[in-house]
Amino acid sequence: MRYQITFAKTGAMRFTGHLDVHTTLERTMRRANLPLVYSEGFTPRPKLSLASALPLGYTSEAEVGEFWLKEELPVDEVAKAFHAAAPPGIALKKLTTAPYEASKLQNALTAAEFVITFRERLPGLAEKVGEMMAVAELPRVRVRKGKKKTYDLRELIYEAQALPGEGDEPDRLRLLLRAEPNATGRPDELLEELGIDPLSPKIHRTRLLFEEIVNA
Repeated sequence: MRYQITFAKTGAMRFTGHLDVHTTLERTMRRANLPLVYSEGFTPRPKLSLASALPLGYTSEAEVGEFWLKEELPVDEVAKAFHAAAPPGIALKKLTTAPYEASKLQNALTAAEFVITFRERLPGLAEKVGEMMAVAELPRVRVRKGKKKTYDLRELIYEAQALPGEGDEPDRLRLLLRAEPNATGRPDELLEELGIDPLSPKIHRTRLLFEEIVNA
């Protein structure tokens, strides 16, 4: 039986990388005594996958994954077992069954929403964001494995909205970025384009959007 899980990644877990989060989920499900389905071959692994890697240092309330069990168990029973076995920093938000024939999460993912909270007020933030969104292109260069690749950052940005703080509240920035294979917008690159140190603010993923949601 195929299940989909939505969970939060907070606290010290923000410093846990994608592969280690995957391992943490595996161990959690084993501790929960869930009858996981394993792959075949010399090194069997649980059939477990995540929709999108979350960069190191980010927190999230909307990580989405899927896994398979050898038998169909009630959702409430699976959720209770997972919650009891989960470590600090991993919190179950939602658990559902999914059609066996449904698209893989990685293939159905289209966009990701982030909220960036700054440590201080940033005068002129709304103006800078408006100017960035008004241009037709934002050519940039990524370096991967020593190779340079030119891409257009602007086509990876669906929405960008400055949220001025009130009173003692800090300024924030809400982003809706494209998240498709070979076309994924990254908050750190957008912050660099705005002239902001990407290591300074808190970056929090609030939603992952899939085909059926975006097209609704």
